[in-house]
Amino acid sequence: MPQKGRTGKENMIVISRTYCYRFCFPFMLLLLLGLFAPSTHADGGAPQLAYVAGAAQGISIIDIARRRVTGTIAEAGNPRTVLLSPDGYALYVTQPTLGRVAVITAKTGKTHCMVSLPGQPSLLALSLDATVLYAAGQGETSVYALDPLTCAVQRTFETHEHVYGLAVAASTAADATPSTPNQLWITGTTSLTIFEVNGHLLGSVPIAGGPQDICIPGGFTAYGCLCSTSPDEASSPASLSVEFHASSSPASIHL
Repeated sequence: MPQKGRTGKENMIVISRTYCYRFCFPFMLLLLLGLFAPSTHADGGAPQLAYVAGAAQGISIIDIARRRVTGTIAEAGNPRTVLLSPDGYALYVTQPTLGRVAVITAKTGKTHCMVSLPGQPSLLALSLDATVLYAAGQGETSVYALDPLTCAVQRTFETHEHVYGLAVAASTAADATPSTPNQLWITGTTSLTIFEVNGHLLGSVPIAGGPQDICIPGGFTAYGCLCSTSPDEASSPASLSVEFHASSSPASIHL
């Protein structure tokens, strides 16, 4: 504010200093924070890169922005399923013809660890906190919980029927707490089997037509497909929608 007894030039200097203190100092502080803040980048290039299994060379790397294949990761064993870790560092890959699951460093393509499993492992699911990798062979009866850092088998889930799909969900029980175990959902030959990830069997739900696969986006609604044996329906597989809300009991599942 102009002061009496000062010249116009002196008043302009006072006003300029006042606005500089109010606006320039916060701007300089934000600039310094931006200059010295550590930058983070996913080692694997995500989300700019996509990894596709099933290529003749192993795993194809697609640059999404450029819309073309920019590289490959040579992997034997006819890779069937590939998952990318949330931080973009690792690829989890099934190698059915070699009977194993491998963890590969996405940036270099080098194998971090691998494990041999019975049958031909082709199915994968990652725990919600990315600390456990679940693997199974399509048509096998067991699901294996692996440590993604060492590939060591931590637990085995026995379903007593052929496995066709895997998914992980959070418990939605009314009394669920942060310590309530998450759930492993497994589609089999005739039913959907649900375990807590600590190995406790919650139960199974018979599904007419035979469930073939399952996914649980967001952890609230499960989707899958049925294998129909009817000649009239053979050309268009039926869809399966499973909803679960307040209870973790299989008895509360509605088809």
